[in-house]
Amino acid sequence: MFNVGLSELIIIFFVAFVIVGPRDLPKVIKTAVRGIKYLRRMVQELKAESGWDDMIKEIDQVKDTAAAPIQAAEKEIAGIGDAITGSAED
Repeated sequence: MFNVGLSELIIIFFVAFVIVGPRDLPKVIKTAVRGIKYLRRMVQELKAESGWDDMIKEIDQVKDTAAAPIQAAEKEIAGIGDAITGSAED
């Protein structure tokens, strides 16, 4: 989700260790984990209620059906261009 690598995670942990202290760090981590889980759940519910995933699937289907005739026309135009170039060279 956030694409945090190991080096970034170590830096975040070190900063949190310095700011919060070793005694309260486990409490802060537990609270942060609970907050992240809550946010993920809320995002999933929002996606389900809004139908966002369904809209994306529908857009992809329309894009795929529209792309096929365009690709066929591009191939046909390229073939005509090759034929014109071949006849011009002759």
